[in-house]
Amino acid sequence: MVKMLSYIFGSLKESENSIKAIKTTLRNQTRINRTVVAFALVVAAYVIALEVHTYEQNKKIQNLDKGE
Repeated sequence: MVKMLSYIFGSLKESENSIKAIKTTLRNQTRINRTVVAFALVVAAYVIALEVHTYEQNKKIQNLDKGE
């Protein structure tokens, strides 16, 4: 009987430790995911700004070519 109770409570403790480890991993993964999303948004904003700048430069070049 004592062996059976020790096995049950030991198994519960192992399960509890596993769940804690999974929670820690998920918390870390959430932090990584937020960082990746923030990086992707910054890169997207940079690409849009670069496209706008390139478009404006091309317009200026066309205007200069027409003037000559």
